[in-house]
Amino acid sequence: MQELCLISPSLKYQAELIAFREEFGEKTNGIPGSGNLIAYPAITDWLAAVEKNRNKETLTAGLIPAEQYIAMDSNKIIGILQLRLELNDYLLDFGGHIGYAIRPTERQKGYGTQMLTLALKKAKTKQMNKILITCDDKNLASAKVIEKIGGILEDKRFLEDENIIIRRYWIDL
Repeated sequence: MQELCLISPSLKYQAELIAFREEFGEKTNGIPGSGNLIAYPAITDWLAAVEKNRNKETLTAGLIPAEQYIAMDSNKIIGILQLRLELNDYLLDFGGHIGYAIRPTERQKGYGTQMLTLALKKAKTKQMNKILITCDDKNLASAKVIEKIGGILEDKRFLEDENIIIRRYWIDL
């Protein structure tokens, strides 16, 4: 396992972003923490949306300010992560401050722990003191990672639209 770094996405990584997205396949209903990467056929359009949604003044209606990152090893995107700078009602119940996904071929290698640890450092630089991270109740790998980095389970909530139970963890910075 290589050391990861979180970097802001740019056109420089277009080919890698396309390969990352394609690895999830067409049948996915989304890539957690990706700022809806799957919905944008052109990476340039996704990058424009990511930039627009960084600031309250330019936000798409209904969204909250967020920082988007790609997790890179020396030459490829291992994962994607979104640090949400605020919580709306939905994020407080189900989404949390951090959404992330690891490339399917890179799972079970310890990258989740690295990514979330780096995300917490970014959150601290944004003067965030308490972070909510959530995961599907059946995603035991993600729950284990969240607990490993200090997440304390507050409760579980039923997400009716998707018919799943969500675990909600808080981390004090």
